[in-house]
Amino acid sequence: MQPVEVTSWSKLRDVLYRFAQLPRDQRDLWWFRGQSRFGHELTPSLDRDQEFTSDSDRERRISQLLIDYRREAIDAGLGADLPTGDAFELLARHHGLPSPLLDWTRSPYVAACFAFAGADPRKDPHVAIYALDRSRLPARATDPLTSSGRAAIELIDDPELLPFNRRACQQRGVFMRRSTILQPLEELLQPALWKFRVPATERECALRDLDQMLLNLTTLMYDLDGAARTVAWRTA
Repeated sequence: MQPVEVTSWSKLRDVLYRFAQLPRDQRDLWWFRGQSRFGHELTPSLDRDQEFTSDSDRERRISQLLIDYRREAIDAGLGADLPTGDAFELLARHHGLPSPLLDWTRSPYVAACFAFAGADPRKDPHVAIYALDRSRLPARATDPLTSSGRAAIELIDDPELLPFNRRACQQRGVFMRRSTILQPLEELLQPALWKFRVPATERECALRDLDQMLLNLTTLMYDLDGAARTVAWRTA
């Protein structure tokens, strides 16, 4: 996949505006994700620090993590009214359990805010904004796998799964579950995926503009950590 070069925040904003102006039925097909380091691939947290010998091995690890997490929550007296199924997996992901899920958003501006908020030109000179057109997802991404019966990629887009997660609601959050390690995600999602490369040096300009839209880590994270990071940036 060849990245789309965007040389400034103002030019990226023009690109994002075109997405925002699509008719409703077309706009709803697009998902976005921002990453502060362009060189990092689309990789769920489960796969960043651990290697698996097969998809089946990976599924066993996921199941064990969720079983142990539920047991730990119950032992700590936190097990009342725990959800089940996808809602429980999203809850575990929200609280930091290694997960096959990746966070996406319906808003290109939210994606841009997360990309630039963590940008550091000393670590990576560019940020990445991903745009996914769900109408163009190839069959290889949605066909069931023989090893697990799951689709290689599952898209989770149900606000009823998020009552525990005000942050995800505010971020217009949606989720992607990766169920195979046989192909990199960026390869698996072609030709539905675009990756925009933007200079990380545009960080201040982008964050100032987004802040005026009330998009910052305070409003998107809804916690004191986000508020601290917003204040630190504003006063730097």
